[in-house]
Amino acid sequence: MLDCVALFSRTKMVIVALALAVGNSPRAAAEDCSFRWPLDRERAWFKNAQPAQGSRIPLGAGVELALKPRDEVAFDPPREKSTDKDSFGGVFELDLPAGGMYQITLSSGASIDIVQRGTPVAALESSSADGCPDVRKSIRFMLAAGRLRIQLSGAMSPNLKISISTVE
Repeated sequence: MLDCVALFSRTKMVIVALALAVGNSPRAAAEDCSFRWPLDRERAWFKNAQPAQGSRIPLGAGVELALKPRDEVAFDPPREKSTDKDSFGGVFELDLPAGGMYQITLSSGASIDIVQRGTPVAALESSSADGCPDVRKSIRFMLAAGRLRIQLSGAMSPNLKISISTVE
């Protein structure tokens, strides 16, 4: 009887060990990229992202932004919530050719404030995944044609990737 109990205990340990090994595999990490809408296009853009040219962000591409220490960034309008004193941020611009629903996707965590015609624009919906290695969040906005100001804050790294695109 003891041999059966010992065999059963060893079998349970092997099953637990296998489950932990599979749960920590790179494939399992990729499966943690569960967003409310598809982001395959943005993930592909981020793999080929080039550094942004100044403060301009192109539409329909992934670019890598160089952020500044929080105290060196002038937000207009000022942020309502404060961010960590060791965080990074930046202010960037884009001219939208037409009005419609757009999504802004980031490779890592940061707060996004959108300003158009001097007025903050509220997000319609958002989706995020903490465990995704190449995309952190995607937020959708209804925007008018014209100049758009993107204010990023609270990033814990001086670099992050961003894409702005129409909603598919």
